[in-house]
Amino acid sequence: MSNRTMNSDHNKRGMRSGNWSTVLRRGGVHEGGSNRGTHGTLPDAHGRPLTPSPSSSPSLNQSRAALEALFAPKIAPPVESEPAKPPPKIVTLPLAKEVDPRHSEANRLLTKLLAAEGRATISKCADAYVNAGFSFPFEQDVMLKLLEHSDEDRIREALATLTELLDNELPKRRAVLEARLRRLEDDAEDPQTRELASSLVLLIRRKLKTHAP
Repeated sequence: MSNRTMNSDHNKRGMRSGNWSTVLRRGGVHEGGSNRGTHGTLPDAHGRPLTPSPSSSPSLNQSRAALEALFAPKIAPPVESEPAKPPPKIVTLPLAKEVDPRHSEANRLLTKLLAAEGRATISKCADAYVNAGFSFPFEQDVMLKLLEHSDEDRIREALATLTELLDNELPKRRAVLEARLRRLEDDAEDPQTRELASSLVLLIRRKLKTHAP
């Protein structure tokens, strides 16, 4: 007969005889009130120690918590919105100034005068410039061209202007200027034209002598 059968029979006889202390000791419950078995567990009705349920195991609880944390929906952290950018500035460019058509016409006629050759062509270009309502620029090159005009009134105006210019500056084209002045001294019909030409020749000589090194 096995030990378990013998213990069961002894327990039954002890219960019928009222000897509970024997039953309790054999079942793992001592008289001192401790209900722990030989393995530290409560016995069942047959005297076998009770095994704790798997659900109460700490390791299983930790594994379940880890799985729940792994598959739990992740909540993304709130994204800070960037501050609104100011609208781009619109740069307005100033409108280009309109070119005065009169200014363009004056430049065109003056260019033709400076490029003209021969007394007839020079006189025609100079008259077209004046008839268009323009005044001759206060420049040596323009006045030098007007010394070739067929009208001595234009020539005398040019001689007077050259006298003012050369009083403050040296002649730019001295050889050409002196050649035209000598021709006016010899060939001009009006004595006033010849006198103005001679006076301008003397002025040029004095000017060059003063600025001689």
